[in-house]
Amino acid sequence: MLLRIKTALYNRFFKKEYANLIQKLDRQQEKLKAQNTKIQLYEEMLADKNAASTIAQTIYVTDHAAHRYIERVDKFISVSEAKRLIYKRTLSLLNTLDKLPDGKYHITNNATIRIKDNTVCTVTKRK
Repeated sequence: MLLRIKTALYNRFFKKEYANLIQKLDRQQEKLKAQNTKIQLYEEMLADKNAASTIAQTIYVTDHAAHRYIERVDKFISVSEAKRLIYKRTLSLLNTLDKLPDGKYHITNNATIRIKDNTVCTVTKRK
């Protein structure tokens, strides 16, 4: 009998603590999402600023690259939005270097671009 009472009390306490921990984790996750949204906004603002100030090298984004981005990374954006996003991310790379040599570059957590002759040719999933 005493064992049942102890078990019942333990289970009630454990469930309450478990629920409290889940609530704390949910709040923390919401905070992280808000911070991630702010970071993305700042990255876009920085890319806009860099796009306006970068004159040294012209970057082109092909329709093929935009279509591959939509197909492989984000299916819910338009071709023009995909081109704009690829262009901005590529310009942010360009600010770290004087010139982007031909090659592969990571532009997001899950996308890699292939550049050849100052042109973004295609987009693949980042491995």
